Amino acid sequence: MPKAWKITSICFSIWLLLLFVLSLLWYKQGFKGYFSFFDDSLEWLQMDKVGHFFAAFHVSRWFIQVLIWQNVAKSEAQKVGVWGGVIFVSPIELLDGFSMDYGFSLTDILANCVGAGFLWFQLKFLKALRFMPKFSFTPTHFAATRKEMLGSFFLAQLIKDYNGQTYWMSFSPNVFLKTKLFPEWLHISVGYGAENLLGGHDNVWENEGKVFDFSDLERMRQLYFSLDLNLQHLQSSHPVTRFFRLSFSCLKFPFPAVGYNTGKGFDVKWLGI
Repeated sequence: MPKAWKITSICFSIWLLLLFVLSLLWYKQGFKGYFSFFDDSLEWLQMDKVGHFFAAFHVSRWFIQVLIWQNVAKSEAQKVGVWGGVIFVSPIELLDGFSMDYGFSLTDILANCVGAGFLWFQLKFLKALRFMPKFSFTPTHFAATRKEMLGSFFLAQLIKDYNGQTYWMSFSPNVFLKTKLFPEWLHISVGYGAENLLGGHDNVWENEGKVFDFSDLERMRQLYFSLDLNLQHLQSSHPVTRFFRLSFSCLKFPFPAVGYNTGKGFDVKWLGI
């Protein structure tokens, strides 16, 4: 598979570049000289675990599609792509294992495998992507409160500020109704987010000898219901359309949303999220 090996090499090069950029954004405290494990399964109200699921799903999906574009047989592309997604996102845990502030997380690896496995399950048994994990982000004021943890500029906040992240699962009601009642381009989306997170376990930390205590902020989970657009419905062989559909179908379209917050109850986000 000469074309497949060529595109795999390109993806691998991009992956190395992304890891380098991530190391600059995330591991500012440097690395220790030994490898360690760390159980972070109860941190950040599991927002980071949903992020791992999302990343592995879409990296696998992109890898599969790129291989298919390179004329690799669909069945073979799916096998390589699903494992490729796990392999591409999991080395981040190796960086965590040597980091001063983190450690190798087995639950992160599990979330990676579940995300790629969810893609494989749909392709194998549903024969199509009926359920699409998606992402949206809105900058928050929390990042300014703790810049060293949540990011001091937009790209870092996009990755590190869980308060502004929402992870969605978009699908057509036709999947359950077994009818064409809804247009294929219109999906329902269920989202999960969190608020008032200034640390992994709590909102108290020390920096340069000074203690910061925001324990009065209640750490809250959020559940959202909204509508979404299905970019997979765009059937076109034009390269620009195919690239647009592949690249941006992981992003939630900003429809208004009804939300439920464990601390505030129900509310409506009219501008979308």
